Amino acid sequence: MRITFEIPIPPAALSPNARPHFMQKAKAKKELRRWAHGRVVASAWITNASSRWDEAKRRWMVNQAPWPGHECTVHVRWIAATNRRRDRDNIIATLKAAIDGITDSGLWDDDAGVKWGSVETEVDAKAPRVVITVERETKP
Repeated sequence: MRITFEIPIPPAALSPNARPHFMQKAKAKKELRRWAHGRVVASAWITNASSRWDEAKRRWMVNQAPWPGHECTVHVRWIAATNRRRDRDNIIATLKAAIDGITDSGLWDDDAGVKWGSVETEVDAKAPRVVITVERETKP
């Protein structure tokens, strides 16, 4: 099972190399966390309109994760406005607040089982954004 959603490019204050005021960083984290939470919930409603969604919705109602006990892989497409080189590790660290937002949405119980898949960078000057795809690992 897979959920894909888009969020805006995170503010520079969330980069591990930035040295912002602590309140500026806290505000940026809160905003990104809310974006990710809202996008996961909206994507889940759109992509899971089948009978499976009824079970997921029921679990959400009783505060259980739809994917409990499953490890998930997160793939990222960082679509920037400029062709500047980006470091994979910094992209992952910058998106920590987004992963916390996904956890807040109830998609999984804890982000300890998250594996990072591909991290790709692209250029689109007109619509910079981050596309996050979460895939559930299926155990044979």
